[in-house]
Amino acid sequence: MEWAVGVAAQGRRGWSRDRDGDGNGGWDGSGDRSGGGDRDRDGVDLVGGLRGPFETLYVGGGTPSLMPFSVLSTAIGWIGELQSFDSMTEITIEANPGDVTAQRCEEWLQLGFNRVSLGIQALDDNTLRFLGRRHDTAGAISAQEVLRKSSFSNISIDLIYGLPGQSEKAWLATLQRAIDFEVEHISCYQLTVEDQTPFGRAVASGAMVMPDEQTLVEMFILTSHTLAKAGYEHYEVSNFAKAGFRAKHNSRYWDGSPYLGLGPAAHSYDGNARWWNADDLDVWLKEIQAPNPERLELINDDQKRLERLALGLRTSDGVPRTLVTNNEQKNRLIEQMISNGFLQTQQDVLVPTTKGMLVADAMAKALWD
Repeated sequence: MEWAVGVAAQGRRGWSRDRDGDGNGGWDGSGDRSGGGDRDRDGVDLVGGLRGPFETLYVGGGTPSLMPFSVLSTAIGWIGELQSFDSMTEITIEANPGDVTAQRCEEWLQLGFNRVSLGIQALDDNTLRFLGRRHDTAGAISAQEVLRKSSFSNISIDLIYGLPGQSEKAWLATLQRAIDFEVEHISCYQLTVEDQTPFGRAVASGAMVMPDEQTLVEMFILTSHTLAKAGYEHYEVSNFAKAGFRAKHNSRYWDGSPYLGLGPAAHSYDGNARWWNADDLDVWLKEIQAPNPERLELINDDQKRLERLALGLRTSDGVPRTLVTNNEQKNRLIEQMISNGFLQTQQDVLVPTTKGMLVADAMAKALWD
């Protein structure tokens, strides 16, 4: 069975979760850029029998595009000891538009990266300032141009919608500009506001008003239809790809394949158990030598089935009809979902429509025993 391996670079020292306020984290200059390397290697050595083969590699979890070439090269070298990169089909690095230069692109290509996920988020300066991003629209445009000129042929961009005061017209203009980039993959996420954040407090106080449910529904459908017309397949709730350019790494999470996570806050799954690393750097370093058994969860067959149902209904691949109990009640419920335009059937596979993707979690819960 083929695996996916992901690297999360973050923590209290060296890599920070959001030190500069841009939502991406980044290098804060205080970490030990040489001495910490051996500890990271221990993390690779400890995978023991979990040595793949690995199909994909994803370096993210902060702003790895800020990592000095020497540090990134060393880390990639250690991971390469698990398996040759030549046999991997997708090797991705997350990048902030402000970090993309011709020299960095050359270095990433030299290290074997063949895909870049670019955190553009928005394509108008007012929205970027509102989100606290370090780049402006001109920087976002320049970044994707530099990537393309550097011979990257698989570029993904992230966009956010559902912002306070954002109109459908403004969001459509952003989508059209993104389409003009002709990138291979676009992820569109609704803004999520957490309670204990500046945004959360602003919403709670009434200083910031979020779009209502109907507006969000309309923006979701607008996104799907607009990108479909431009040749992008809506293959997961928040993800759109040109033919042959689905995110292979993320797809491993959605189809229940095993994956190995390295670094603070990283998660792993081997098909029978899920475990996760501490998000505090010091705790993580200690637990490399003495793993915490409380960070492991055994997954039984019922849980696997529920997760497969919940995640599968978020994708255009859908789920086998056999995942749902075959009885009169469930059969009637499925027929209702089909007649109401939430599901369609394709050779004994239940596939969500665009309308169905909006309520994928609710459908999974209803279809579960």
